Amino acid sequence: MPKKRVLPYIILGLLKNNGEMTGAEITAEFENEIGEFWQTTHSQIYPELKRMVADEWVLLEPDAVDKKKKWYHLLPSGQAALAQWLATPLTTTTDDEFPLRLFFLQHRDEPLLQSLITQELTLHRDKLEHLNQRLTTLFSNPQTQIDNYGHHLILKRAIERETNNIHWLESTLQELQA
Repeated sequence: MPKKRVLPYIILGLLKNNGEMTGAEITAEFENEIGEFWQTTHSQIYPELKRMVADEWVLLEPDAVDKKKKWYHLLPSGQAALAQWLATPLTTTTDDEFPLRLFFLQHRDEPLLQSLITQELTLHRDKLEHLNQRLTTLFSNPQTQIDNYGHHLILKRAIERETNNIHWLESTLQELQA
């Protein structure tokens, strides 16, 4: 099953947070801020902006002075689409969207923030439980660990990653509830 397009929601979030932006400014956000945790290319951004204009999620206006410069503005239908995406529950197939959604929740008192973190925490706890079961199932015999050492290491690495994710999520929730 193909993954849902996420790029339009990122662009909507950028417009919501920054107001009007040019295509070059949106691209720069991907190179600087968003690029730390999600990648796209210049050649993907402009066709997506064109679709978003056609869908009436954003308005395109030429600059009053520089006719080559174009400004994109968030429209109410785009604001609604962004709000719906942010509120959509995370699942095992959308948990890679967590950092993106988190990025667009700018204020500590955002109503969705604790819910989003709690959802992500549940997903990581489930992953950790699954990985620990796999470790027990596959490597309860010391000889199996020796014979499949690389697999054993990568599984232990995944357990460590999930343990660290859970610790960060739990700490963040405690901080928000303080």
